[in-house]
Amino acid sequence: MLDEPDLMCAKTLLAKYLDLLGYTPDVADWTEEKLGDNPPRYHRLLRLQALFAAYGLPWDVPAFRQGEFITDVGRYQPVWERMLAEYDDDRMREHNDEHAFRYFFRSLLGYRERVDRVLGYHSGVMMASGLYAYACVKVHEVNEPLRHQVEPIEDLLAEFISPTWQTFPRAELVRDFGYSDVDLWAIDADWA
Repeated sequence: MLDEPDLMCAKTLLAKYLDLLGYTPDVADWTEEKLGDNPPRYHRLLRLQALFAAYGLPWDVPAFRQGEFITDVGRYQPVWERMLAEYDDDRMREHNDEHAFRYFFRSLLGYRERVDRVLGYHSGVMMASGLYAYACVKVHEVNEPLRHQVEPIEDLLAEFISPTWQTFPRAELVRDFGYSDVDLWAIDADWA
């Protein structure tokens, strides 16, 4: 597939989550019933559901956004130690529990969702001319550096999703988790 890496990780899950959120901002609509008649959104949903299953996350997007999958603080010890190495603070040391980790995840995910709306500005533009094309160029000039500056936040979010940085070959996701193995570029083009 043109749009898919052969090896997927928690950052892939995050990217696919943000992608579907851009298409369908109301997560209450993230059901096969509600998205089934829209192939681009439907296949994005199936892919995200497969990644949730692969990482052992319940398919409960509101709970995911709240970080409710974070239940075993010990599992995050390597992440915690790395964070302390970057920012050691007595008050931070006092908050090494599920509630604090969930709040941390929820806060960073909320920020990343908001940044994605900025980064996605003009993302659907296939062709432009004149002043509109110039506006698109200027937005792109600002967004490209920002895209790289949010990577440390994406890394932290991914590390909370998978502290061991577990990866999955696409073929395994297709075979074992029902990952939608379609040419999404072609589906998007047909639907446009």
